[in-house]
Amino acid sequence: MFKRLSWKSVASIVLTGLAATLFFGWAFEIVDIQPARLATKSDESPEWYWEVAHYRAFDEQGALVQDATADGVIYYKIPDTAYMAEPRIKVFADDRTPWYTDSRFGSIAEDGARIELWQDVVIRKDSEDVTVKTQRLVLFPEQNMAETDSPVTLLGIGTRTDAIGMRAWLEEEKTE
Repeated sequence: MFKRLSWKSVASIVLTGLAATLFFGWAFEIVDIQPARLATKSDESPEWYWEVAHYRAFDEQGALVQDATADGVIYYKIPDTAYMAEPRIKVFADDRTPWYTDSRFGSIAEDGARIELWQDVVIRKDSEDVTVKTQRLVLFPEQNMAETDSPVTLLGIGTRTDAIGMRAWLEEEKTE
């Protein structure tokens, strides 16, 4: 039933098998499979990440004073800063008229006392058709103040002012 194989046939089968094993072992780099190790958290690692974030702040009487959203927020414990993608911030002045702020990127530090925005930053107030455009801006929400040392354009009805640097007190609607 079985035919006897010659020693040449057996040798060629063994050599072909050995060559195939060496080739596939080299081509696919067969690696010992070991249990995965858990990554250790370092100071450079993010503490948390929040997708489609929405934040609201209220005053002592319960009135909304700030309404902020972002496509994503990632927080690092060191240096105690949260970085935002596409932040949109609405801050209410004492007369309840909101100021809108949009940018491509931002960061929040010092427990929200300092918000830095960069790339295509726009601040506007609907009630007076006032718009401020710059590439970098720092907001101080507690003081209702914004400042930049970058080129800035202020647009109003029929007016345009271009400058390098600006300081603005949003409640008083005063710029320097």
